[in-house]
Amino acid sequence: MKILSVIPARSGSKGIANKNIALLGGKPLLYYSIKALIESSAISEICFTTDSDEYITIVQDYFPEVVSILRPDSLAGDRTPDTPVLLDALEQYANHRPLFDPTHILMVHVTSPFLLSSDIDDSITAFVSSGSHDSMVSVVQCDSPSYKHKVIRDGFLYPASYALSEVSTSRRQDSEQIFIRNGAFYLMSIEQLKAGSMWGSRVLPYVMPKLRSIDINDSQDLELARCIFPSVVVTC
Repeated sequence: MKILSVIPARSGSKGIANKNIALLGGKPLLYYSIKALIESSAISEICFTTDSDEYITIVQDYFPEVVSILRPDSLAGDRTPDTPVLLDALEQYANHRPLFDPTHILMVHVTSPFLLSSDIDDSITAFVSSGSHDSMVSVVQCDSPSYKHKVIRDGFLYPASYALSEVSTSRRQDSEQIFIRNGAFYLMSIEQLKAGSMWGSRVLPYVMPKLRSIDINDSQDLELARCIFPSVVVTC
């Protein structure tokens, strides 16, 4: 199993301008996930893909060993799916490391600054030692049971899924645990990716604690990360 880690970070962000280089703990946001990969004993090949020359300069200043590539504008839109971005990274990376022939891709998002190198090492160990599977995705346990999930239509509340009916006497401890993707990482085979599926049907979970599962998408997320940063760094 040979893993290429890919960190995508485009410059255009609707929630926060230049979100991926917003300061957290005195360093740009993208610093932390790359640092976790650098410190991982399971990862030796790292590719940073972006549409920004500025981002590449920042990454090279901190981590000159990381291969940074500039993706085409056609792959830098806010609705661009991950698959073509990963395939482009794979193709461009081969020009830099022609002797490296990866079998898997670990996609890590810079918006998850509290991902640790131990998470990466432990998840890959679990992936290798598990039985038949297609991929692995980082998740966090959801606080509320599924039957409490609602949508608002025409000003009224409706079940998020009509298969989930809420009973007034339902107890939280009686419901099945629900997990949601926390956006930190996705591990998949390149063969499967080229076939058009990132995850496949047999997806292994890697459960992360709530405190380190923050996914920075807007200014409130960033402010929360800044508030908990000292305690998270100390406990880690």
